[in-house]
Amino acid sequence: MVVCLMISNYMGGSINTMILGGLALVFSRLIDNGVIVLENIFRHMEMGESPAVAADKGGTEVSMAVLAATFTTAIVFFPVTFFSGISRYIFTPLALGVVLSIFASYFFAMMVVPLYCARFIRLKDDGEFGTESRSAFFARFDRTFNEKYERMLGWYEGLAKRAMRRPGFTAAAILGGVALVLAAAVPFLGRAYFPRTDPGQFVIDMRMPSGTRLEASNDYIAKVETIIRGVVKPSDLDMIVSNIGVYPDLSAIYTTNASMDTAFVEVSLKEHHSIGSYEYMQRVRERLSSEMPELTAYYQAGGLVDSVINQGLPAPIDIQVNSMDMRGAYALATSLAQKIKVMPNVSGVYIPQNLDFPGIELNIDREKASLIGLSAKDVVDNVITAMTSDGMVAPSYWIDPKSGNNYMVTVQYANRILNNMSMQDFESIPLRGVQPAG
Repeated sequence: MVVCLMISNYMGGSINTMILGGLALVFSRLIDNGVIVLENIFRHMEMGESPAVAADKGGTEVSMAVLAATFTTAIVFFPVTFFSGISRYIFTPLALGVVLSIFASYFFAMMVVPLYCARFIRLKDDGEFGTESRSAFFARFDRTFNEKYERMLGWYEGLAKRAMRRPGFTAAAILGGVALVLAAAVPFLGRAYFPRTDPGQFVIDMRMPSGTRLEASNDYIAKVETIIRGVVKPSDLDMIVSNIGVYPDLSAIYTTNASMDTAFVEVSLKEHHSIGSYEYMQRVRERLSSEMPELTAYYQAGGLVDSVINQGLPAPIDIQVNSMDMRGAYALATSLAQKIKVMPNVSGVYIPQNLDFPGIELNIDREKASLIGLSAKDVVDNVITAMTSDGMVAPSYWIDPKSGNNYMVTVQYANRILNNMSMQDFESIPLRGVQPAG
């Protein structure tokens, strides 16, 4: 095991849960190679050979058999090399721990065990030790233990002989017992790709009815927070953080919201909460489904383990529909969601995009725009700059000469203009592009 950890460290690995799990898995198997060699050496010594000769013959005779057994165990983990993604990342250390440690045990059994036996092991009769060196207690203990152990061996030998006389009945009894145990245990066993952990938090992605104004969305989320506070015990609740809508600037990259009628609610539990996160999640789901059915909600634990397993995605299964026809792609995604939702093992389906929220659609006459040196990109860039600054289309930075800190410098219309902008004001946004040639 030490050799395995040393090699893993040399290869850039670390002592983590998976490699320790591999060592625990193969721990009992590690001593088998040494036991086989040791027993064969003792057999030769009992036949009257010297320790050196017995060590040489005993190790040589079983070397190929022990090597074959070692390869048989190691080859079981060969399919791990075909894994990809997060499965490869998780299970490679486990397989590496098993393979490295079992081959280290083989070399130990073939090199160290024979050398140790040749140098230190001697056969002696019990009479040579003398009974005067032992206390009466240990003598009685050894005698009692040996008697009971011999009695157990005799009982087992008799049972084995009876089983061998009736092989058909024995096989049927074993298979029937295994089937009975499986039938009794399977209904109580859960199935999961990875053991579930309690992250102490959960996240609810929510979508209000399409076109809901930001003020109304805030009222919806306030009711959701009230329901959460009614479900989660005050002694378990740490805090609730809600994020409503999306602001059209660089911060939009870091939010799952798509419009003013979408939001996400993060619920954090205290460290020693009495009820698990998944149980609270289920209770909140039931309350929201019955009291606010107009909301579309998707629940996720938001823990580190789930994030790693999902490769950063909000769900274990992520389906993406790509098309130049946005409406057609959304209709297809909605159809898929309806079919997936009725599957027996699906707890929730969520489409984060929403195409029905209020917006302005620009129709650009490319031919007329080209006559004055404008492209469609120039028009969109000018509109974005006026409405939400040029931080996304032409970022500029100013470096403070004293501190050396970088600051983004952006330009946009004043908020007083944006808050009172009419369609006439919108159509009056100046456009600037490259002058036409000639």
